[in-house]
Amino acid sequence: DGYELRKLILGQLLTFKDNECEDNMTAGVLDFINCIRKIQS
Repeated sequence: DGYELRKLILGQLLTFKDNECEDNMTAGVLDFINCIRKIQS
């Protein structure tokens, strides 16, 4: 399913260990990303 694939890819991009964009993200977005990281590991 295309939606699930896009969701998976977005999750991987956002939680990429060396994501340079994290410096520009708000605390709420970073909290969300950290939740995704915990689920993935």
